[in-house]
Amino acid sequence: MGFDWSVGVCVEYAQEIEIDVLPTLSRFATRCLMFFDDRGATESRKKVKLPGEVLTWKYKDLITFSDTEDEDYPTGRITFSDTEDEVEAMDADRRKLYREVKDWFGDEDDDYFEMEQSEDLVSKCFQTAVEELLPGHGGDFELRIHDNGGAYGESDHGAKDQLVYIAYNKYKTVTAEGGLDVSRGGVNVPWGHKMTHIGAQQECAEINASFAVIVEKLGLRAIGDPGLKLLTTASGG
Repeated sequence: MGFDWSVGVCVEYAQEIEIDVLPTLSRFATRCLMFFDDRGATESRKKVKLPGEVLTWKYKDLITFSDTEDEDYPTGRITFSDTEDEVEAMDADRRKLYREVKDWFGDEDDDYFEMEQSEDLVSKCFQTAVEELLPGHGGDFELRIHDNGGAYGESDHGAKDQLVYIAYNKYKTVTAEGGLDVSRGGVNVPWGHKMTHIGAQQECAEINASFAVIVEKLGLRAIGDPGLKLLTTASGG
């Protein structure tokens, strides 16, 4: 059996976040849909858990177990726990996304269920929360989810097998219109030499301030500082 692989390179203006703030993607997505900026929010809205809050073992009543699992060890699955009032408080667009999340994940999901396959849907939910915080700019930021990095899941030289970050999507730079397809693999750069322009980031302070608001208000945890990042991905198995 051969070795299938892929390599990708791009530059993004990004803020990495802790991956353990995503106990399950479905819960993160629905909490984003329920998020309202607490400035002027009602008390009931303020009580809604933040998207980034880690579900601790004290909430074990939300976890279901199979007949063979021991409840003394939290290996079960975390179910949807959204109340009718929380869903009713959503506008039509949020409820539509909520139904898509429910249909995609089902009634329950495993930790990091189909991470990268879920990225588009989860990022749309994330953007509704960002729009609440930064009106008119929700679409400027996306949640990027990278999973299954490394060779057979093993990474080296400081790389990670899983990576989650917030990207300011106006500054994503790739080697456009280029790709290299070879036996059982591919790279997103063309044959030959190519120079790709990366524009000056004149709005750094404003973008960084927006990242800080998003991270704080959604209960996320940042890793390092935001900035222009060279992102390389390599996986195979």
